[in-house]
Amino acid sequence: MEMKTVERWTYEDFDPEEIEEAHNSKANKLEMEQYVKARSFSESKEFTIDIEKILEASFEAAPECCIYRVPRDLRKINEEAYTPQVVSIGPLHHGRQEYLIEMEKQKLMYVKMFSERTSMDKLKELKSFIEDNERRIRNCYAENSNLLSDEFVTVILYDAVFIIELFLRNDEAKNKTGFDILLDTPIRKAAIKLDLQLLENQLPYFVLKDLFSILGDVAKPSGEDQYYRDPLLILASDHLEYNTNDLRHFTDLRRYFLVKEFIPPKNIGSIIFNCLGDNAAIANMFNKLGLHVTPSYSGYYEVAEKLKAHYGNRWNHSKATLKRVYFSDPWIGTGTVAAALLLLLTLAQAVCSILQVL
Repeated sequence: MEMKTVERWTYEDFDPEEIEEAHNSKANKLEMEQYVKARSFSESKEFTIDIEKILEASFEAAPECCIYRVPRDLRKINEEAYTPQVVSIGPLHHGRQEYLIEMEKQKLMYVKMFSERTSMDKLKELKSFIEDNERRIRNCYAENSNLLSDEFVTVILYDAVFIIELFLRNDEAKNKTGFDILLDTPIRKAAIKLDLQLLENQLPYFVLKDLFSILGDVAKPSGEDQYYRDPLLILASDHLEYNTNDLRHFTDLRRYFLVKEFIPPKNIGSIIFNCLGDNAAIANMFNKLGLHVTPSYSGYYEVAEKLKAHYGNRWNHSKATLKRVYFSDPWIGTGTVAAALLLLLTLAQAVCSILQVL
């Protein structure tokens, strides 16, 4: 049987430098293990803290929420259609576009004119109202604003004063003699009208209405409508050329006008006049109306069903054909009636002749 020899090593058999290197290697390994454990614990603790913050945060939309971001699928079809081009209103687009900064100077001028119209005390009173209602105003926006409290209040104040002063100056434009670049330049005035109606470019209407009521007789519409229960609405409707009595912001005012006030054309077969100047553009517009729009139950479902039933009735088709062919205008209608009478008289004469023969 072969015997195996076991070599026994002693401390003296190692080189001192090798021993020190091995010792350092073990120490580094132990230190690295401790570092990894500490780092893992730290990250786990931070992650736990973040989870707690997330759980503490409330993602439920407030009842006041009424100003949203346009869905990305809709926005990418036409970016400019949903983005202010001249003036930013509210926190969503504040300071985001360089070309909007120019209007900020105009806002300051309007704030100065507004303070001259009223007083600095009134301006402070408006600011106090916004500070007291800051949380309610923030709740009106679906997207949380990163603006600090002071900056947020200033943005809301300046934008609200700008809108009120703009409306007042527009109401006074009939009697004024000075030049206002925002109101007396048609292209600029039209652009501001459009920007004030964009969904992302809004102030809650209650802010404007309550601020306007604080001003009292200092700011009111001219003419007989000045005693109307909502004088700001008169100014807004006059400037935006719309009319309604109930809204949450100016986009809602536009929607109300388009839905409630729209009167469909009586003659569907007539030519649709438009300002686009190109039939292909009109066709393209109608083809894109339903893109990325989620279908839902319509309040006009029953009306639509009645219309389809009416269209499917053959008798209604016959009446429509009779009206279109034989009564399309007074002359053709008169001729049709005369021909019918002549036919009836001829038929009566024939019947009488037959009776005489019998």
